Amino acid sequence: MVHEYARRRDELCCALDSIPGFELSVPEGALYVWADIAATGLSGAQVAESLLDVAGIAVVPGEAFGPEYVNHIRLTYAPSDAVVSAACRALAAWRPR
Repeated sequence: MVHEYARRRDELCCALDSIPGFELSVPEGALYVWADIAATGLSGAQVAESLLDVAGIAVVPGEAFGPEYVNHIRLTYAPSDAVVSAACRALAAWRPR
């Protein structure tokens, strides 16, 4: 499973890295990725809402973890390979608005 989670993490990070304005914190032991989205000019809540409405991807806005994370979103790679891959394809097509 360690290998599978690493592969999912890498796939998710690659998709997130393709989005202008996103900066990643690549985890070494967690099952989620933090993305700093400050450069988009949107809050974590705004990006989370757009991802859900436009791409069908549910993420957690950083505000849920405290005010210092207002410009972040958190995404998990714990679901199945198929779910993570589908989310990555949707992320690749989505752009902040």
